[in-house]
Amino acid sequence: MDDRRGQDRCPVCQGPTKQADNGSLRCRKSICAYNHRNEACPRCQHKGPEVSSAAADSYTYTCPECMNKWTKAAS
Repeated sequence: MDDRRGQDRCPVCQGPTKQADNGSLRCRKSICAYNHRNEACPRCQHKGPEVSSAAADSYTYTCPECMNKWTKAAS
């Protein structure tokens, strides 16, 4: 049984997770879709965009519904 010191595994990529300051569970891979699942498209409001890293301080999102692309600063 591979428990990895009691850590939960990310339901999307199976990578390690951590507890965020607000108490929520986050994947340690910053561009994992699990961390961005509540991000809504500014055009159609669909949640769960595809995400990639545009730069060290921002993310590029692509909505799978309307194909809108936008960039947002990393928080």
